[in-house]
Amino acid sequence: MSDELNIYREMYCYASQKWVSDNRFNHLWMTYFDDDNLKNSLYDLGFGSYVIDACQLTSATGHVINQDYTIVFASAADAEALTEVANSSNEYYINSPIFLQRNKYTKDEIMQLIDKNYVLLAWDKDKIAGVLSFSINQSYNFERLTTVDSARIEGIGAYILPDYRGKGMGTALLDKAFAFCKEKGKSYMHVSYESANPNAIQFWPKYFKPAIRSVRRTINKDANTNR
Repeated sequence: MSDELNIYREMYCYASQKWVSDNRFNHLWMTYFDDDNLKNSLYDLGFGSYVIDACQLTSATGHVINQDYTIVFASAADAEALTEVANSSNEYYINSPIFLQRNKYTKDEIMQLIDKNYVLLAWDKDKIAGVLSFSINQSYNFERLTTVDSARIEGIGAYILPDYRGKGMGTALLDKAFAFCKEKGKSYMHVSYESANPNAIQFWPKYFKPAIRSVRRTINKDANTNR
């Protein structure tokens, strides 16, 4: 093991003892995505991949786009239909293999999202078939990989209804978002996604460069028993 990995291991051993003594049993570590040596070392310590953070230039537009549907920004008139779609996305996240609990959206929350951020909708006639929500009002944030000239996919995020997956709809939504952000002077866009999300892990790396891998370890809850 290299000196660098030994240092990382010693740092974690010291910190984890403090955390567990304070009854903190979920440990998260952000690493550079390309650091395979550290990734493998953390795997041996019981960590598994959890969230990937990735970035891309908004100038990366011009992908082949299917024109069988209409893509427009959401308005207040779309709030009720969008609320239904947003909550159906929660059903996707709570099930295997992601098991991520997200709060149920209310119509008022969706109205606020439409008013505060940007929500692109892909329509198949009179039905919402896909969503991509994002913000262009960002600050300098290391964890989010954002600066004042960047955008971030957030809120509902990206969600394509099951019948429309694999047909280029996500690519078309993303292309529209890139073009809009570029027009607004935002050079980069950031996205984060769960590595356990099978659709995300196939889609996002096609268009974004992974930069940060967050890994997670859950300690046995009885670790402090009889100590």
